[in-house]
Amino acid sequence: MASTPKMLPQLEVIDLSVEGKGIARYQDLVVFIELAVAGDVVDVEVLRNKKSYLEARAVRWHVYSKHRVQAPCEHFGTCGGCKWQQLDYAEQLRFKAKFAQDALTRIAKIELPEPEPILGSAQVYAYRNKLEFSATSRAWVTQNELQQDNFTWQPGLGFHLPGRFDKILHIKNCALQPEPSNKIRNSIYQLCLKMQITFYNARTKQGSLRTVMIRTAQNGACMVVISFFEWLDSKLTDFKNSLIELCPEIQSLWFVHNTKGNDTLEGLRLQCVYGSDAIYETLGTLQFKISPASFFQTNTPQAKKLYDLVADWSALQAHEIVYDLYTGTGTIGLYLASKVKRVIGIDYVEAAILDAKTNAQCNGIENAHFFSGDMCAVFTDTFIAAHGYADVVIVDPPRAGMHGDVIETLLKHKPKRIIYVSCNPATQARDMALLNIHYKVDRVQALDLFPQTTHVEQVVRLQLR
Repeated sequence: MASTPKMLPQLEVIDLSVEGKGIARYQDLVVFIELAVAGDVVDVEVLRNKKSYLEARAVRWHVYSKHRVQAPCEHFGTCGGCKWQQLDYAEQLRFKAKFAQDALTRIAKIELPEPEPILGSAQVYAYRNKLEFSATSRAWVTQNELQQDNFTWQPGLGFHLPGRFDKILHIKNCALQPEPSNKIRNSIYQLCLKMQITFYNARTKQGSLRTVMIRTAQNGACMVVISFFEWLDSKLTDFKNSLIELCPEIQSLWFVHNTKGNDTLEGLRLQCVYGSDAIYETLGTLQFKISPASFFQTNTPQAKKLYDLVADWSALQAHEIVYDLYTGTGTIGLYLASKVKRVIGIDYVEAAILDAKTNAQCNGIENAHFFSGDMCAVFTDTFIAAHGYADVVIVDPPRAGMHGDVIETLLKHKPKRIIYVSCNPATQARDMALLNIHYKVDRVQALDLFPQTTHVEQVVRLQLR
């Protein structure tokens, strides 16, 4: 085939990829198009020419899809956080359900029931209870901005551009987290400028302000965790006092000194410099303690739908024992505890397990017991013999899915039901194929916890054959 032109005219977008890009065809090549949706007809600029596909960017629209809407965020198209603000929500849900089901049928290759309708989110913006922002001494700018008269580099506080550890877009307003999130982030930014607190440079390993985490609860409580690369004792007390004066909504403020090669807080000593050491979230009749390192589902109202679904599908009896693997802060296990004899929760994050134990105490739950450690090392024959054989197992693993040893233990002990919650239907499908030897899938349902993105959760129930 002749070399591909740099510009391709009037391509019809016929589908969407799991990464959220529009899909079109040029001769015998698939073309993945940024910011295009099914139904658009566009001229594109080819960005990458691969052997079997092209990557391109839409530069002109001839026909707009009937499912296209106006993206409300000024940063959309540059910030990599949201892929689908230009796609109406009903169509987002349709594609997410399709992606989840396609993964099961393509990878698992087992007998499957008809999936139940995807559970959408009532809130499609301002739904996130946690966001993390990165600082930079040089915020990313467009070529047009760079060529403006009197241009000067400015620091930034925002999100990494997709795939770039050293390129950060300064965010003025993010639509995904409720206020006072934007107020707090912008106040931190302006305070650092005013007090001449420098911003971190990931390439030179210099500067002070490094990351900001903001957590919000449905009751209005707010936690802020700020990490610094260069520790400025002389300025941080004034910085703290000024920030609290500007943002009295902050109920828990933490500082951390991070000189590691990455932005994670794991292994670092966090200091609570103002307010309480946690905020609390309510799900159903339960309260959950949220500390800086805690895992908690990012979309709280959707998390309740998820836990209600798990409770319903578990069909629990009062005499049964439930194992909650990858339990996090114990939310699912505690949500089910009143229905069963005993809950056993396991997670590798020690801080999360400490929160799970505190959550059990705060809610007066005495039949839930939590253990920390590597799942393969904890969830063993000896452990099961000591704590009871599971009737029902809930698994909610990270994106990589379950380790093979965990699957082998499940197959050996054969709990009656397994409820598999997944944030990655592809690895879930792989694990289901392995479990298929003793289990049959009888219910499948996708849920949307992350509107405006391509991410989708899926819950599957497996019954012992």
